[in-house]
Amino acid sequence: MNNENTYTVKKTRKGDPRFPYRLSRFCRWTTLAVSLLFAAVFIYLLRSSSGTYLSAWFLSLTIAVAALFVISFPRNIVVTDTDLVIYGILEATYISLGDIKRIHTVSRRRIRTVIPAIGSYGFGGYYGYYFDLRALRVIRLFATRLDGLVMVQTVYDDRILLSCEAADKLIALVKSRMQDNALFDGSAGAAEAEENDD
Repeated sequence: MNNENTYTVKKTRKGDPRFPYRLSRFCRWTTLAVSLLFAAVFIYLLRSSSGTYLSAWFLSLTIAVAALFVISFPRNIVVTDTDLVIYGILEATYISLGDIKRIHTVSRRRIRTVIPAIGSYGFGGYYGYYFDLRALRVIRLFATRLDGLVMVQTVYDDRILLSCEAADKLIALVKSRMQDNALFDGSAGAAEAEENDD
């Protein structure tokens, strides 16, 4: 199993560094359990509905909801010359490097006060919109584990929380690209080492 000491950053076809997501054990088991639960309910309805449309409606609704979740499963983080890109199965979220005010690591205990508002808690990862009870604000999560957490704060006061096995490498790369584009002066380096993300 890879850890941060042996983690290697992969290159995309364009040569941009790619940081792949890996599901934690909890997320793997949760994804499997939820999938089996929906399959079991569908089979039960199919056998007990005796010719009604209940099972078909349930299946259609389940497929629609599951598809919305599945297309959002986080897969990779890519750092280009201009953007930090979070790729899902069929969608991508772009954060312009020029819009990043601060990027830093946060500890696992920081997420204890965060609850899902619209999103997944373990099914394919932790993603969507979550409510931060400590700061009383909505944040976006793109994580598949609760370690290696990286907080990205934008100039628009958005908070985006990512998980990355090589969090320090990701942060260093983003700051390096920002310096190359004269978007980051490094003067807040000491403050960014602190865990306070307000």
